[in-house]
Amino acid sequence: MIQFKKVCSLTGVVLLLAMGCTGQGAPPTTYERAKQELFAAVQNETQYPSRVEWAITTFYWSGDTEKGMALLQHFMEIVPTLPPSLQPLAYYRLVSEYSRLKDIPRTKEVIRKILETISNADSFAQSQFHISIARTYIKLGEPDRAKEMLDKALAVVPDSLDVKAETDATIANLYIKLNDPARAKAALKIALEDAPKSRDDYSRSHAYAAIAEAYRKLNDLGKANEVISEGLSIVPKFSAFSQSVDFIAVARECVKLGDSGKAKQALRKALEVVPKELPQSQSYIYTSIAAEYIDLNVPDKAEAALGKAIEVVPKSDDDFNRPFSYIQIVDMYIKLKDFSKANALLGKAIEMMPKLNQNARTNAYIAYAEAYARLKSLDKAKKLLSAALGRVSHLDSYIQSHHYVSIAKAYLHVNDLAKAKETLVKASQVARSAKIDYVGIAQTYANIGDIEQAYSIARKAPETDEKIYALSALIKAWAFHENPALTQKEGYRGELP
Repeated sequence: MIQFKKVCSLTGVVLLLAMGCTGQGAPPTTYERAKQELFAAVQNETQYPSRVEWAITTFYWSGDTEKGMALLQHFMEIVPTLPPSLQPLAYYRLVSEYSRLKDIPRTKEVIRKILETISNADSFAQSQFHISIARTYIKLGEPDRAKEMLDKALAVVPDSLDVKAETDATIANLYIKLNDPARAKAALKIALEDAPKSRDDYSRSHAYAAIAEAYRKLNDLGKANEVISEGLSIVPKFSAFSQSVDFIAVARECVKLGDSGKAKQALRKALEVVPKELPQSQSYIYTSIAAEYIDLNVPDKAEAALGKAIEVVPKSDDDFNRPFSYIQIVDMYIKLKDFSKANALLGKAIEMMPKLNQNARTNAYIAYAEAYARLKSLDKAKKLLSAALGRVSHLDSYIQSHHYVSIAKAYLHVNDLAKAKETLVKASQVARSAKIDYVGIAQTYANIGDIEQAYSIARKAPETDEKIYALSALIKAWAFHENPALTQKEGYRGELP
């Protein structure tokens, strides 16, 4: 029997929950019932550990430490039954969860388990595990243990590996974080020796970027610039598209170095090698270049790059992605605070809609509506969403529910809750032969604040995985709806986890 808190058994907790015991004699809320059902669905799961892991993450975000800790202990008991090669990674997932919960003793216990099973992994994986454990020790405020792990990582990286130099540089950057410049410089010396040995130009280029970043952090800007120049010399060996992407990456690093001159030089080179045969790639490159010019505070160059992007988008034969190319450009104009051009471009893009197939046109209506919402043009956004609604019934039945959910979420962004709910009803009432998006519907109802409907939909999901994911989605969405401060919690990345 799995024990936690030295008081309740896992089974005992489930029985208490099933009886509705909340400590106050009151029946559980719908939100509590959803959490109870998710907990019960995975408490004895042994065949699919990912289901348990998913629930653990959900309880972390909902702040239900008790259930999360119980499932973590259950997951710990599952790991030894996995194939030996998978055990270190499974244990590391436990490290991530325990450290987020600030349970230092259990975090260290699981680290010991990783180190006991790490011999089952190849040498590259071993180096990565040591690096990851070092990061954990840094979070725990144990620099000496972190350095010990980094020393081991440096020792086991195989010489034959093309990414060895990049791994060396990663280790150097962590030594810098530990305020150990001597060890960092020693690791960078090894990285510089390893980089030219790489047979893969991409790996070598990325290694030089990581090495330059480390020297920048050490305030050795001369060496950082020297390494960046070495990286630039490799780029011409790539395809035109890859050259453009890498020149942009170099420009980004030069901005961090405070070398705007070299950044502009890299962007000029990126413009020179934009691939001519792929309009979709051209648009992406020009827009990316514009983004860097905006960061460099060179608006005229940014606008020139955006002008080139606008020219090539209509030449693309990719109906699905073309609308999103326009939206990337619109978002750049929003960053430039040129709202008139952003609005004009959306109008031009909408004129091209009749050329798109039904699926692409529906996606475009939704995407353009979201863009209008960002421009605060809510009436235009609603008009496009209405047009999108009229298209969904003409789409393949399998994808109709998903599209209705996307439209409902967009209605939330234009503050039309009534229309969002009306659209969610449509999403749940598609043909029996269709695929209902239970996860998306449950999550969106919770986002609106209708926990009853969210729970009702999640419980209707016919497959175990889908029900678990739907319950998880509504629990997290409701937690964020009730407590916006969760955006400050460790692990938040700007959207619902």
